[in-house]
Amino acid sequence: MTDIAVRGTTPPSEVAAAELAVAGAALSRIDCTEAAAAILRPDGSDFVNLPAGAVFAAAARIAGSGATAVAPPMVLKEMHRSGTAQLVQGDINRLWALVEHAAIGVDNTLYQAKLIADDAARRALFHACYEGAMRSADASFDLGLDLDAVIGAVTAAGTASRAENQTLYARDHMNSLVDQLRNPDKSPVLPSPWPDLDRVVKLKAGKFILIAARPGGGKSLAGVKIAAHAAITLGEPAVIFSMEMPGTEVMVRIAADLAQVSINKLDEGTLSDWDWSRIDNVLPLVEQAPLVIDDTERLTMAHVRTRLRWMITEGIRPRYAVFDYVQLMQLDPSWGDSGWEKLGGLSRELKILAGEFDLVVIGLAQLNRESASRPGKIPEVSDLRGSGSLEQDADVVILLYQEPHESDPKELARPGEVDMLIEKNRQGPKARVSLSWQPHYGRIAQMGT
Repeated sequence: MTDIAVRGTTPPSEVAAAELAVAGAALSRIDCTEAAAAILRPDGSDFVNLPAGAVFAAAARIAGSGATAVAPPMVLKEMHRSGTAQLVQGDINRLWALVEHAAIGVDNTLYQAKLIADDAARRALFHACYEGAMRSADASFDLGLDLDAVIGAVTAAGTASRAENQTLYARDHMNSLVDQLRNPDKSPVLPSPWPDLDRVVKLKAGKFILIAARPGGGKSLAGVKIAAHAAITLGEPAVIFSMEMPGTEVMVRIAADLAQVSINKLDEGTLSDWDWSRIDNVLPLVEQAPLVIDDTERLTMAHVRTRLRWMITEGIRPRYAVFDYVQLMQLDPSWGDSGWEKLGGLSRELKILAGEFDLVVIGLAQLNRESASRPGKIPEVSDLRGSGSLEQDADVVILLYQEPHESDPKELARPGEVDMLIEKNRQGPKARVSLSWQPHYGRIAQMGT
């Protein structure tokens, strides 16, 4: 059991001993199992010693099931159930022998688990650097995708969890709650272009906002409007990740809105002298605005993080990030086997991103066409294409809707209007906000403007 099955680089001897100590402790005391599982990945993948990692993973599953005790016979039974018993040759005596190496007490277990976690991060960094060397030496090296993948791996290794950053005890959470009650959240609300929406939805850093519509329903107009309003009107740095349109098309919509020039004229290049004068007037506003448009087609989360870090180094820490649209993003194979699992992984990453960079993430999403056959054609959250995880992870879900005419569904009941249906709002009520629909100017505007 003490033979090291090396996966990657061989750990220092103290780490090898720590792996045996943590696995032994997890076999004998449920509180030690839970303490280690708060630091280490519960699947045992932080261990180099494969048998020790499998033992720890089985004990962690038992602890996670609500058991009040753990012992070698229980762990071996769980290993048989999960198909890992062959790693200890199905021999209960090997588990009892491992108990002899157990760390004594919770504090010692935590200390040993931290050694393992730090070594796992070290090995992950080694592999990321090695992968970077191998990729860059390959003739098929893709500067965009390969560089993003390597930077993402290095970042993941560098942001491994640390026990000292975790709040575990109920007393700590209670103290945090009391502090919040005595000092209410005063972090600034980041205004949207629509005061009527701001009365219902509070855009704050760390939030993941999902705006969805059927194809052609205005989700891109809404997302571009939010980012442009933030950067050009408010001076708040924003980035648009546009996978559906190249940057020039995004700029057409922004210019049409600002200059009040028809999108058709901009697309066709049929501008009058008067139109040109209006374009010239807004040009300085755009040139001075802290707005970034990234139209990378095969957009990965690693590339997103690289772009956001670049903005920070440029002195424009982003406050808003708009993704147009999320179902077009590159899905990481590690997020699952099926499409919906991978999209679920993406939605979790977007939520994490909002907190990691302290910004508002605006995810634009496409609805399927099922709502078109419903009476009134009212969209529902269940129409989100691809995954219910988008709804689950988002703090706010907004569906765009234009009410059809009662006598002729092909016509609109309220031409020139679009409704934002707030169907999920973690810190506020559900609501319907009516806005002005001006697609010829690339604009969704506050009613009356």
